[in-house]
This record gives sequence, C-alpha cells and structure tokens, in this order.
Amino acid sequence: MEHLIEYVVFWVNAALIVALAVYYGRKPVTRLVKNYNERVEASIERAEANRREAEDERNNWQERWREIGDEADQIVDRAQDVSERQRREIIEQGAAEEEHLRNRVRTAIQRDRDRALQSLRHEVSQLLIDSVASGMSRVVTPGDHERLANEFISEVGDWK
Repeated sequence: MEHLIEYVVFWVNAALIVALAVYYGRKPVTRLVKNYNERVEASIERAEANRREAEDERNNWQERWREIGDEADQIVDRAQDVSERQRREIIEQGAAEEEHLRNRVRTAIQRDRDRALQSLRHEVSQLLIDSVASGMSRVVTPGDHERLANEFISEVGDWK
C-alpha cells in the first residue's frame, strides 16, 4: 500500500501542477495566442493590401503602356500624313516648274523661229533683189526694193 500512497500523491501533485499551470498559465498563453493571431491577421491584411497595391500598380503600368502605344500610333499617323502632304507638295511644285519650263521653252522656240523666218525672208528678198537687179538694166530704188520684199513676204507667208 505504500506504493499506492506514493502513486496517489504523485498523481495529486501532477494534477495540482497541471491545475496551477492551467490556472496561472491560461491567461498568458491565451494572450500569447491572441497576440500571435492578431499579428498573423495584421500580416495577412498587409499582404492583401500589398497585393492590391501591386495589382493597382500593374494596372496603371498596363494603362500607361496602352497610352504609349496609342501615342506611338498617333505619331506614326501624323508622320504619314505629313509625308503624304509633303510628297503631294513636291509633286505639285515639280509639275508647276515643269509647266514653267515648258512655257519658257515654247517662248524661246517661238522667238528663235520668228528670228529664223525673219532672217530667211531678209536673205531671200536680198537674193531676189540681187538676181533681179543683175538681170535688169535699171537700178532698183529703195521704194522698189521695199515693194518687191513685201510682195515676196506675202507670197512666202501664204506657204506657212
């Protein structure tokens, strides 16, 4: 029976230690668990807030990239418009310069043609006068010369 008393005392002491540990340790352990749970919840809330912030930042960057893409498209469109306008202006300027040069060339050709015809008329009339004068015994007066030249020019003018 001595063992039984020791055995009972042991279990009473153990129960007493457990009871005291529960009585005095319950509040600190509860407080410790509560503080741990609060820290975990705060960490979860901070992590969630950081996740939302990161998601918002990602969305902001995606929007900015879309805006940059739109801006780039607008720049390309404006550049194409400007280049097309400049191309048309260059073509129009070229056409105007071509027309101006054609008119100058036509004028120069007409002027040279008129000079050549005038020179030819003068030489032909001079040759005619010389041939007529050599064949005639009389002297051709300036009035005769003028009359013969005008007759010849009017006949040559009809050949145009």
